[in-house]
Formats: sequence, C-alpha cells, structure tokens
Amino acid sequence: MQAIYLTLQKIGHEIYMSEHHASGELAWSTVVAGYGFPVPRNDRDILVGDDKRFDG
Repeated sequence: MQAIYLTLQKIGHEIYMSEHHASGELAWSTVVAGYGFPVPRNDRDILVGDDKRFDG
C-alpha cells in the first residue's frame, strides 16, 4: 500500500511540475478542478482547485 501511495504522489508531483501544467495546457475536466492525485507535503503550496480544497 505504501508503494502504491508513493507512486501516486510521484505522479502528482510530475504533473504539477510539468511545463504543461505551468502553461495551463493541462487540465483534467476543468482548469481549476485539479488532477486528483496526491502530492508530497512539500508540493502542497502549488495545488489548485479541488486538489487544494481536499488537501489533508
């Protein structure tokens, strides 16, 4: 379970650090909805939309 969670965090990190996210080209369903992947604690300041709202 830990390996799966860490993998999901890595995916979230890569998405939020991508050039596509920075340029606004990347969106799941709407630009402000976020992507639905967890991110490591030190990346949480860059979350958007629902990702930021549901950050726990």
